[in-house]
Amino acid sequence: MIRGQLRYPAPSRSSSATRSFLEISFSIAPDIEWHRPRPYSPVIVAGGRAVDALRSITVAQHLFGIQNIVVVHHSHCGATSFTADGIIEAYEQEHHLNISNLYPRSSICITDYEASLKHDTALIRSHKGTPRHVNIFGYFYDIDTRTLTEVIQDIHKA
Repeated sequence: MIRGQLRYPAPSRSSSATRSFLEISFSIAPDIEWHRPRPYSPVIVAGGRAVDALRSITVAQHLFGIQNIVVVHHSHCGATSFTADGIIEAYEQEHHLNISNLYPRSSICITDYEASLKHDTALIRSHKGTPRHVNIFGYFYDIDTRTLTEVIQDIHKA
């Protein structure tokens, strides 16, 4: 379900438009209230999925006491340019290694942005390294229209 849209200036090409976890929301729209504590401590996973961020979430909680996690997927993402089976087969051909059981197939690529955000936010919520008290948000950023759309809002219930 799409919850709301916001428009922001496009990030400069020198900035990382592919940051997919937390920091993109602050760099694109620093003036908006992001349901974030002040001061906030960014956790950054560039070009990855939530599975890549799980360790960072655990460490950030220990170091900074996070209260909010924001996952942002964006249009033109490189993770939409291949399939899970395609990368597994290519890796086996190139390196003669079978990585089919190394990663969950649902965390390798993005075939549908909304489904991907639902999967990633649910993965973060269910992970033992994610504090139960945090709020989790999922956004989609359309690079062409400079529109940031909230897709998931998982607010901690006391």
